[in-house]
Amino acid sequence: IFALVLEPLAIAIRSNPNIKGVMAGQQEHKILLYADNILLISSNPQITVPTMCSLIDDFSQISGYKINWSKSEVMPLSKNHNNMLEVQWPFKWVKWLIWVSVSGNQTCTWIRKKICRLTFNQLFKRSKICYRIGANLQCLFKVELILIIVPKINYLSYMLPLALPLSLLKEYNKNVESYIWQGKKPLFNRTKLYSAKSSGGLSLPRVDWYHWSFSLSQWTKINMAPNVAPTWVHIEQELLAPFPTEAFLTQFAPTST
Repeated sequence: IFALVLEPLAIAIRSNPNIKGVMAGQQEHKILLYADNILLISSNPQITVPTMCSLIDDFSQISGYKINWSKSEVMPLSKNHNNMLEVQWPFKWVKWLIWVSVSGNQTCTWIRKKICRLTFNQLFKRSKICYRIGANLQCLFKVELILIIVPKINYLSYMLPLALPLSLLKEYNKNVESYIWQGKKPLFNRTKLYSAKSSGGLSLPRVDWYHWSFSLSQWTKINMAPNVAPTWVHIEQELLAPFPTEAFLTQFAPTST
């Protein structure tokens, strides 16, 4: 419902000629929406931001939707941005931000080099804390706790089209198995942990299998016809040309910082 409420605002922003977005994949991109999160992308903020603020103020009077501008964050990607804007605008200026659980910085190379440390490594560390808290749970309840945590890992694995190091995924599986058995000798064969309940197993999820399935899903989208392929495919093809997009899926995210 909330997404439907925001859609008129998104349409107004996309159709306003004074709001300049960024050209990528032969399209102009201005705004990204996820639940109540709004990300505005602009190549001409001096004109775009005042226009956008005025548009949102008008929208607020009709819908009651309001934005706390002092908590809104701005991350300039250009080193030549006007520093005076930091004084004129009531925003919080940052060198890095988090958009829908994915960390980003002012330089794309930084994102690539630090992606494991800022996303998966930190998430795995938080998972270990949860496992320590639930160390005294019975085996079946431990599996339920793991099932709560795994979707968070799968979300990042799906959203970030990088081939994660196999060692990283195996380490996580090893930590999960150690948590199940409390570091002691397993009570039954490992395969039973991951087998379906209908086959007498515990249906424990394996993040490496999920990651491989996500990579295959991305590969199928890359090979779709241009008229039905997702927008991100056209953007990646433009950025990677003349190299094939499939090669990008085989590039491992570095484990060292």
